[in-house]
Amino acid sequence: MMKTGNRSDKTDIYDDYMEPLSNVKRQYQKFEVKSRKYIQMEDVPERCGGVPVLWDEESGNIYVDSQDTHTLVLGSTGSKKTRLIVMPTVRLLGWAGESMIISDPKAEIYNRTAFELEQQGYQIIVLNFRNPIKGDGWNPLSIPYRFYQEGDIDRACEMVNDIATNLLAANAKSSDPFWQDSAANMFFGLVLTLFKMCVEDKQTEMAVNISNVLKLRRQLFDNLQPSLSPIWRYIKDDEIIAPALSGIVQTASDTRAGIVSTFDQKVRYFVFQPNLMDMLSNNTLLIDQFSEEKTAIFLIMPDEKTTFHPLISLFVKQSYEYMIYKTQENISGQAKIRVNYILDEFSSLPTIKDFPAMITAARSRNIRFCLIVQSKHQLNQRYGDETETIQSNCNNWIFLTSREVPLLEEISTLCGRVREGRMPLVSVFSLQHLDKEGGQALMLCGRNRPYYAFLPDVDFYDKGDFEIRRFYEKHNNQQRIEIDGEEIANRLYIRDGLIEEEESNGQILNFEKDLKKLLDSSVFKVMEEAHKEDALLGDAAKYAYEMEHGFLAYGDGDCKEAFGHFLEALRYKPYKDKSCDCENNLGYMLRRKEIDELIIDGKHYDVPEILEKGVYEKKPFFLINMGLYSAMMGPYIDLKRGEYYMKQINKENLAGVKEWWEGLAKKGELEGYIVIYWLYKIGIILDSELGSRKEILQKLAQFGVEPEKISIIRDEK
Repeated sequence: MMKTGNRSDKTDIYDDYMEPLSNVKRQYQKFEVKSRKYIQMEDVPERCGGVPVLWDEESGNIYVDSQDTHTLVLGSTGSKKTRLIVMPTVRLLGWAGESMIISDPKAEIYNRTAFELEQQGYQIIVLNFRNPIKGDGWNPLSIPYRFYQEGDIDRACEMVNDIATNLLAANAKSSDPFWQDSAANMFFGLVLTLFKMCVEDKQTEMAVNISNVLKLRRQLFDNLQPSLSPIWRYIKDDEIIAPALSGIVQTASDTRAGIVSTFDQKVRYFVFQPNLMDMLSNNTLLIDQFSEEKTAIFLIMPDEKTTFHPLISLFVKQSYEYMIYKTQENISGQAKIRVNYILDEFSSLPTIKDFPAMITAARSRNIRFCLIVQSKHQLNQRYGDETETIQSNCNNWIFLTSREVPLLEEISTLCGRVREGRMPLVSVFSLQHLDKEGGQALMLCGRNRPYYAFLPDVDFYDKGDFEIRRFYEKHNNQQRIEIDGEEIANRLYIRDGLIEEEESNGQILNFEKDLKKLLDSSVFKVMEEAHKEDALLGDAAKYAYEMEHGFLAYGDGDCKEAFGHFLEALRYKPYKDKSCDCENNLGYMLRRKEIDELIIDGKHYDVPEILEKGVYEKKPFFLINMGLYSAMMGPYIDLKRGEYYMKQINKENLAGVKEWWEGLAKKGELEGYIVIYWLYKIGIILDSELGSRKEILQKLAQFGVEPEKISIIRDEK
């Protein structure tokens, strides 16, 4: 006798309106547990594995939905969803030879099924977010990088955007999404910057990892002026990367700090868990094989916290999209081996972008979803109005128990009413009192009427006799490559610049040769007469003339005339993409407020902008000027901010540096002592006319400056 279910309702209602179990048996694939074989049935297409929908206790046979249908399992905590549905489904799919991707909150599904699946010839892959060192490696940047390498930039950008959204902007609860969205843009821009660098610098795929993304973040945004970073110079003209990062690089410092802080908060679990970083920096799995050979992927995640749930959602999204892409290469447009996503705790995972569209299109690609949901309310929170789309695409609803009244009422309504509409076929009361120990479930399958089924515990399938497969430390056999973004950006920028430079090489060499000759021969008087007569002296002579007279005017205290000469000198620099001393002089005067504003060809320049090229080229006077600007902005002095620039100075190229700022110090100017202190601290000088390092510190103290303290109030007078 087949078990049917214990009901308090009258049996004539059940018999008249419930789906006859004999009809159910005729529609579905039969599995003989004793022989572990599927039995081909008349009028049932041979499709093999699927979820259990009925158990004939007398014969011991299980009836399985092997059609291309999705399944929704509804049951609150402790309702035996895993033991009645999930583990048996994995067993049944394993005996059918279908691929599966399983979210496994406690590793209990893995422990119960993985060893036998491996014995059946399955490729077992474990992404272990509970203990990342025990399992395979998965680099989420690997697939989009391959698309980028192949020139499919649109697809690469789409996948990187999905990663950014899942990790930084999914399920943002803030009423102001600006910070999360900006942090996601920042991640998107940094990843594409890494792609660009690795392709152009011919780095291997091992250099494309989240560790290097975070390193780029530090190198670009730990800088007080990101716009002066060599990384920004390298990418600022890229039509895809620049729009993603320019709003962050060029915004107000307080806003930028808020965005960077949000970014750091979202990715902090990478920083604090080096084993997780290793896992996500190496690839020991090939998504290509999921639909080509039978594979079981276990996504093991902690059930006591949701920290890693975004990575689970991301893997589901990325693996699905890549399989869809690969199936287009097949004539049928389908996966060769059916792939089943068995997603336990689905409603607690962050929103999977476009999931309603995914579940709609999956059936025609030989992909199925089995969604295990604890709470309909959680599902509504994640997907809002699209929850209905997800539900309606699941032909099978398996209900175990719930205390959510709206869900109970919805299921009762779906089951219909009897006796001329006077009473529900399945009441809210009866839904709350299904036989848990007996494995009773309410089944809403396809176009069948509702019926009750008693489903056996997983012990029925394996008699409680199973072996636990040990974990393997696969990804530790590989080593990620770390790169220096600033060094690569500088090198690639210089390389690209050489192409331009070669085209005008003769002009540059002639300029430098003429300038050296003029400076060596000290013929400025002759040049002055020639300049008055508008003789053809060439750019070198004109540049030297303006610079010399600018210095003379500045020495005489005539800042206005000096400014005019330095500004005029800009007209005669032949290499527009490189810096000249006149720009340093203009930045110097602007920083010291010796000129009110700087306008060149109608554009207003601030100090960082006019010094930008020289800072990139690491010229000492430019770096010192930028360091002083950074250290002395506003009403505060913070010498540590300026040290960033001082540390970039090449010790072998310091002609005139020490002498100039010693001269300022002798005139009683604070900045002279600051620069000499910096030169002492970073080891560029060992002595000075002004005294020892200790004496310089004493002098700074007289100005009220304590170098090791941050934000010292300065006297604006």
